[in-house]
Amino acid sequence: MTISLKIIGIVLLISGLLLAFKPTIISKTPLPNNSYQIIKMRVVWGFPIGVGMLFIFHNQWGDLKLTLCALLIFLTLGIIFALLLGMVLDGFLKKQLLWLTMEIVAFIFFVVLYRYADN
Repeated sequence: MTISLKIIGIVLLISGLLLAFKPTIISKTPLPNNSYQIIKMRVVWGFPIGVGMLFIFHNQWGDLKLTLCALLIFLTLGIIFALLLGMVLDGFLKKQLLWLTMEIVAFIFFVVLYRYADN
């Protein structure tokens, strides 16, 4: 079970990173002219990145509190990776920096929540 979850996680992580890098692979819609909209298209693929990291790195599947907290941590981390990738590829915008700051604060909150759920 653990090996199969790790293989699924690797596939999700690689496909999420690939789709965040080039979001027009699946759909034939052209990229918008607005950098903000392009970054928003890339951020959607942060969810498979986060789920893939969860399947790869999380080992305590029996405890529901820890699994839920780990899911929140890795989803937020996947969104942060996709947002940073979009900012590197499409340019730094003040609005995106605000979103990045909020994601980092949420990530820190979820890590603290995970520490308390572990007790």
